Amino acid sequence: MDLAPLDLLLDSFPGAEIAYSLRQLRSAYTGPAIRVRRTSDGTEQDIGFLADGNLDLVSLTSFVGASDGQVKIWYDQSGNGIDLDDNADNTKLPLIIIAGVLQKSNNVVAMKFDASNDVLLSTLSLPTPASHLFIFTVGNKVDIGNNTDLFNLNSPDDPNHVFVRISNANMIIWDAGPSGSNRLTSPLGFNDTLHHVYAFSKTAGTDNQRILEDSIQIAQRTQGSTSTVLSEISVGATGPTSGPFASYQYQELVFYDTDQQVNLFTISNAIMNYWKSVAFLTEDSLNIITTEDDIALVTEA
Repeated sequence: MDLAPLDLLLDSFPGAEIAYSLRQLRSAYTGPAIRVRRTSDGTEQDIGFLADGNLDLVSLTSFVGASDGQVKIWYDQSGNGIDLDDNADNTKLPLIIIAGVLQKSNNVVAMKFDASNDVLLSTLSLPTPASHLFIFTVGNKVDIGNNTDLFNLNSPDDPNHVFVRISNANMIIWDAGPSGSNRLTSPLGFNDTLHHVYAFSKTAGTDNQRILEDSIQIAQRTQGSTSTVLSEISVGATGPTSGPFASYQYQELVFYDTDQQVNLFTISNAIMNYWKSVAFLTEDSLNIITTEDDIALVTEA
């Protein structure tokens, strides 16, 4: 059965400031997806993509074997080179393989943050202040009782920061700039351990601030915006040196600092078309992707 090539997100919607994923996002990007550390002997190896844009699971599983595989670096595919590569403590790295078993979310490979001390950090800052904030994340919460930040752009002048966190009532709190005046809270979302695509958006001036869960709007308001100077990026924790830490399985995180309001739902749907709508079949530890047309052919047969 011939498989149709996958559309790459950043080819259709270019201009992302940072872009991390366990799939290829841009055809011009020829680098690896992740650098993996094998815990049995501390050896590290870059893992790239197959021709169809999917993670090279053969290389990954062959390299790690029956050991644990930690994600040492999550490479930025945007072209800006803002890799998550600043965690020198090997005890604080998320796992993509545990005792030889691939970690998965929605039956697709994922990296697991353990809610204890796992975090990925950037050494480089974003180059310009951001007046537009559009963040897309993919994955699932592992522990329903864990309530912490999933993604944080730290500013040198706190409280000017951008982060997405969970309150004690499992509500999403989306702080887009100074937290007192730019906070949007949703009582819906992050109250289950299901796989979700989340979108968090805010435009400059007086425009919409939104939270989307699987392309369904779960919170919205009209809110003015201030330009925010963004520096260190942390994924899986509140900040670069301390928790609280997330109990979460990550697959993708993309951030635009340009106005994507007109594309908000379209980008969210495009991400869902890969991580949710496409059928993933597991065979010999490989993810084989079938298109909707292929699924129809199999069903008819």
